Amino acid sequence: MNCFRKITALFLMAVMLVPCMTGCKKEPTTPEEFELGEENLPYGATMKSNKTSYAVPVTYDRRFVTEEQVSAVADLCASIQNQDGELYQKITPEGYADYQINEVYSYASADEMMQALHTSVANNTGEDFKFSMVMVNGISDNRELGGLMEAIALMDNLTENAFSPSLLGAWDFTLEWDFTYDEDAKSTIVDEQHIFVFQTENGYYAMM
Repeated sequence: MNCFRKITALFLMAVMLVPCMTGCKKEPTTPEEFELGEENLPYGATMKSNKTSYAVPVTYDRRFVTEEQVSAVADLCASIQNQDGELYQKITPEGYADYQINEVYSYASADEMMQALHTSVANNTGEDFKFSMVMVNGISDNRELGGLMEAIALMDNLTENAFSPSLLGAWDFTLEWDFTYDEDAKSTIVDEQHIFVFQTENGYYAMM
């Protein structure tokens, strides 16, 4: 249960943080210099914003993140924003939503659970909140530390250790959530959120 609490604690947003701006680097001056330099730049140096292709607007570094990974992150965020239990069950690993509904929260349905998660966000924003931007500030594939290790362990426990062998990839996404609410008149930023993305032969999944 402690493992689960650490993972699902990310749903609770009591503290709102404003992110710090990073320093600027000298811009390349020729195409050759840009191509050579880009390969050596750290994550975040070539960020791209996409406001139309995914379920919510997302900004990410295209060199490190695939469209499939971004889509999974966006769909999970959209399921909370839109109180969409069907989407939540589809985008999370098989068995995870049922575990939350039946054993952790004791809700009657996925939709009821998503309404509760929506309310937990709305308590710090407004009932009409929406993700104005999801910033992917970092990504890690280290399965030996932190939340990603715990998420995989939880899924192994739920699937009798069948989850880990099925993984083709696993990543910990560090996110900044930018919200607007009150008919877009107000905004709030929530930093250091984590979504775990998994790839199996059946596709990409995400959980918190």
